[in-house]
Amino acid sequence: MTKQRTLTFEQITDSRWLTTEKCLPELQDRIEKLKVLLDIKNIDLKIEEPYLIEWEGHIQYRATFYIRKDTKTITWNDIYILVNSVKAVPYKFI
Repeated sequence: MTKQRTLTFEQITDSRWLTTEKCLPELQDRIEKLKVLLDIKNIDLKIEEPYLIEWEGHIQYRATFYIRKDTKTITWNDIYILVNSVKAVPYKFI
């Protein structure tokens, strides 16, 4: 039996590049776009609630994504392309 891998990554918005008021709406927009793009048969997408990090006058909003796939019709490279079309991120398997 093969172990099913889970791809994980974070989408992050940061007040150093966006205004503080735009950080959460921008992250929510990315989440919605990724939900639509990854609404694929045999793809299981889980998204944690966005959370806030504050430090030295800056903020970040982050959301962690988990993707499992039970299909060979879409490859991990296909998934990377879809995610990167919204915002490129570092990935890891857990």
